[in-house]
Amino acid sequence: MHLHHAFLILCICIHNVWANTEKIIFASDTTSCHSPPIKPFDTGQPLVHPYTALRTSLISPSTVLYPLHDLAPGSNYEVRLSYPATVPTDFEFALICQDDRLWGVLIQGVYAGVSRQAGIEKVPVPADIVLEELALGVVYHGIYKVAVMIIGALILGYFVIVPHIKGYLLQATKED
Repeated sequence: MHLHHAFLILCICIHNVWANTEKIIFASDTTSCHSPPIKPFDTGQPLVHPYTALRTSLISPSTVLYPLHDLAPGSNYEVRLSYPATVPTDFEFALICQDDRLWGVLIQGVYAGVSRQAGIEKVPVPADIVLEELALGVVYHGIYKVAVMIIGALILGYFVIVPHIKGYLLQATKED
């Protein structure tokens, strides 16, 4: 019965996740990028090494350049954009170079839904933009804290909890 309740709670939690995420992973010393676009674009707040999180609103169609600052040579980075699924929007990322050096990330967004409501495509899309340095090309830096907690829990279990339970079980079998 408890399993049934746990499954029901899990389904409710999953049902309430309504977000989309787009991302681009790149090396700080990449040269495979585009020149700055000729068409006009806005410039957003800079994304700074090793971690930046911005909360912004993008209006469709939008083209915003987010400059990249203080990137460590030879490091890999990920830029993520998370936005609500209730506002269907297509986002595209492009790395922009200037003078053979990585300069920024250009994010273009276009409303992708179909609606009878006039002007719905002009509704601002709330978005979270995150720049994060990757360790070993894949693992996020925040994972170290989780790994330390897991290792701590395993050590505590192996050296404290298991011997305590083992002693209790041996004492219970001797009494029988």
